[in-house]
Amino acid sequence: MYKSTLDLKDYLKVDGKFVCVSTVGLGVEHYDNTWFETAVFPSDGKDITNYSEMYMKRYKTEQEAVDGHKTLVNLIASDEVKIVQEGSDDFIYDRLQMPKFKFKGANKNG
Repeated sequence: MYKSTLDLKDYLKVDGKFVCVSTVGLGVEHYDNTWFETAVFPSDGKDITNYSEMYMKRYKTEQEAVDGHKTLVNLIASDEVKIVQEGSDDFIYDRLQMPKFKFKGANKNG
């Protein structure tokens, strides 16, 4: 077990909808020696409204998690991402070749 106090949360808008970018220490090791997680959840601008993640990535070190959090926040703030609906679920897509992510615009999928 690894004790981390990492708990970052940023609230942003994507395609007119609020999301929360959350990065936390998991407390226990997950697959492939990952101890930290960044996830994006639906939000009302102040709180997470649904814990069905729109995006998730895990990291091995706290510094990787902090850097990944900052990168994702900057990417969302730059308007390079969009929400895409798959079935009844919304997902955020970007250019970082992360799960469930794509560029805005044509022919930019990674």
